[in-house]
Amino acid sequence: MSESPTSPTGVNGANSSTAGGQKPTMRPSMTQNRPGSASRRPGSSVGRPTSSAVTQRRSVVVTSGGSTTSSSGGPPSSNPTASRNIKTLWDVILETKKDVIASNSDPVESNVFVLGGERSGKSSIVHRILKREYIKDRPERSTALEFTFGKKDEGLKTYVANIWELAGGRSLVKLLKETVTAENIHTMIAVIVLDLTKPMQLFEDFIYFQYILSKITEDLYSVLKQKGSDIPDKMISRAKKRFGEQHEDIEKIKFNGIQTIFVGTSFDKASEKYNPLQLKQLNQTFRFLCHTFSTSPMFMGIYNDMKINENNDSSFRNFINYFILGGKLSTSDFNLKDPVKPLKVICGKDSYKNIGNPPVQSKSLQLSEKPKRIKEKIMKMFGDKDIEKWFDSYQAMFAEVDEGNEDDSNKEVMDLNFSEYAEEVVDEMKSKKDFEFDQYLKMVERDKKQKMLVKQQQEAKQQKK
Repeated sequence: MSESPTSPTGVNGANSSTAGGQKPTMRPSMTQNRPGSASRRPGSSVGRPTSSAVTQRRSVVVTSGGSTTSSSGGPPSSNPTASRNIKTLWDVILETKKDVIASNSDPVESNVFVLGGERSGKSSIVHRILKREYIKDRPERSTALEFTFGKKDEGLKTYVANIWELAGGRSLVKLLKETVTAENIHTMIAVIVLDLTKPMQLFEDFIYFQYILSKITEDLYSVLKQKGSDIPDKMISRAKKRFGEQHEDIEKIKFNGIQTIFVGTSFDKASEKYNPLQLKQLNQTFRFLCHTFSTSPMFMGIYNDMKINENNDSSFRNFINYFILGGKLSTSDFNLKDPVKPLKVICGKDSYKNIGNPPVQSKSLQLSEKPKRIKEKIMKMFGDKDIEKWFDSYQAMFAEVDEGNEDDSNKEVMDLNFSEYAEEVVDEMKSKKDFEFDQYLKMVERDKKQKMLVKQQQEAKQQKK
């Protein structure tokens, strides 16, 4: 009798033949009736594997040494050292990028000095830098050196602008020399604010403040170079890079390393006061001066239409924030050649070729007393023949313009009256110190005379011999 072939029984109870040819009873699966088991899913013919066939779960973690370790599934380790060595993905990112994060977390700080003539609109300019709404009322008059600051977050970086407003025109310019130091000069930005309706004073003040900035930088650069610092060279190099190292006029530009912005105020009144030729002269002259001193000019005005004022404020904030708060610059309203519209451009975007020659040639013109005095000051400050030539043309065009009385702020020394702020103890101590100082000066002068007398006597004796 031959045996019938048999086939092994499957895990899920597959059919097998017996000697009698009858089908055996199906072997039930271990997971057949378990809810959610594989055998109950439609189309599934494989049940849950036995516990011996379960693949052990393994996890990979990063240790502090940078190597990887594996561990089987189960209860967490009770070893405190092992738990401390486990790092998350964020821990790894923070470690690998800590230098980048640290550099971005430090705020980018700038010191903005707002200079200019008295009542030229400096306080309004500071308000426009910091506030979003248009300022309707004239702000209170500033005194001495006023401080405020602005802050802006741009991505990962934080920009902080320390804003110093120097009141009193030229009279308190010594405060500027005390505030700008060798430690903070690399963060300095200057904003020169002048009234466009006073043409002669406008020209003189612009040259004066450019001269002050040049003297401050020269003195501080000398101190830094004596200490072996490379900050002066870096500042000049950075200024040339901003201007454009390949610019055709770069060899003729007077770089002092400080970013300088010129804001000409009252352009609305100037447009009404000046004729078209005078507006053209104003435009060309200050394009030339700003280009020569690597300064970015912008003219502003106050108009009856509130929407125009708000647009002007928005344009100015965009312009100034580009320099001090790292904003993006919009060039859509830049204007160079149209004298009827406000001048606006950043340094390096103009050229002597595009500016052209002075509109008025006045070699034989006799200067009146005030223009002559201004011209002498200009030549003492810079001694530049091109500036002199443009001034001659400028004053010839604006010679008949009435500027009113000259501002007292043009005086180098201000007579301050402190009588209304009297304090008995302080005044008494001041009088005492003043007396002691006078006595000291007299003693020094007396000693000096005695030394001179002794020296003369010795020389007389030598001559007799």
